[in-house]
Amino acid sequence: MIGDLETMEKLVDELLSRDFPIKQVFEAYEVKMLAAQAANRFDEAISVALEVRRQLGFKSIPTKVSKLTVIREFHKTKKAVQGRSAEELAALPKLTDQRVAMGQRMLELLCTSTYQGE
Repeated sequence: MIGDLETMEKLVDELLSRDFPIKQVFEAYEVKMLAAQAANRFDEAISVALEVRRQLGFKSIPTKVSKLTVIREFHKTKKAVQGRSAEELAALPKLTDQRVAMGQRMLELLCTSTYQGE
């Protein structure tokens, strides 16, 4: 809150060095990512997001992907949506799985870092 990133990083790193489940320290990882973004250390923020997603049990795509992979993943998404309208998608049940929600939050923060880091 006051811009003392050095102290904050020291405290967050101390917390993360302890053996707590990822669900208990998720917010600390989130703060660590936001601080790295604020300090223009986008590579670090990306690494943190990918590590958190790995700890949550999600796979992450490699840093280099072919156009074929992008097209294949696009078609998988298109098939999953199955021509639903925006209203139908908005009416889907709310996400209740905390692990999936944390993984999605990391993706949100990851987008910021990848965009700014380019």
